[in-house]
Amino acid sequence: MDTVDSTVDRVIVALDMSSVVAANDILRQLSKASIGPRRIKVGSIAAHRGLSAIHDLGWESKLVFWDHKYHDIPATVGNYVSSIICHGIGMISLHCEGGEQMLKAASVAAGKNGGSSSRLVGITVLSSDGGDAPAVAREVIERAKMSADCGLGHVTVPPSALGLVREYIPDTLKIIVPGIRPAWYRDSDNSLRKQDHKEPLTPSRAIELGADYIVIGRPICSPPEGISPLEAWSMIIQELKEYSTSKEKQEGCR
Repeated sequence: MDTVDSTVDRVIVALDMSSVVAANDILRQLSKASIGPRRIKVGSIAAHRGLSAIHDLGWESKLVFWDHKYHDIPATVGNYVSSIICHGIGMISLHCEGGEQMLKAASVAAGKNGGSSSRLVGITVLSSDGGDAPAVAREVIERAKMSADCGLGHVTVPPSALGLVREYIPDTLKIIVPGIRPAWYRDSDNSLRKQDHKEPLTPSRAIELGADYIVIGRPICSPPEGISPLEAWSMIIQELKEYSTSKEKQEGCR
């Protein structure tokens, strides 16, 4: 049974800005919440600052998703992983498009450097990619199985494919879903605000469909006018709390 705290642990706050100052301002605001974020994702900041970004943000390394989507020849990606994983980073992304040999090299490198290949995240298909839904789902399943065979512990699944692929994802993998948009984060036509993501999901719907972790960035870091990052975070937590309560009631009636 999920509790509010365990559900919140599934939320990864995407700090996709390049400024450490701006990121720290967001984290400072969110720290005022009664239930604050546990996990963060860094990409641009890490590219600018390297590993010092973790120290600059004052975050525990095991709760950081290092989202560089490494994609290069196997030996080079293995070197990248070796240089990062020994610092205790919790999740490191690799693009599955790099192929089986690249993923295997990363997995071996993780195991040799005081880490574990279970910390590696296979990026199956970007949530901004369009295309025929069944075709995208097939590609996600194929790459997820390849990731599992190579020893990875996580894969990303685009929101549009989650409902189609969840039952086919190997049990050894944790599913991370980006492109999450709270129910209140809508465009003028009242649809969920897509931005770069083709088919976003609300936090509760993604978890209902089988997500182990959900990634939320702009709704928190750049919320609509009149809503602060803290208020945005609090509304997301409220949505998850209501989902958890509803789920508990349904399970209690069985």
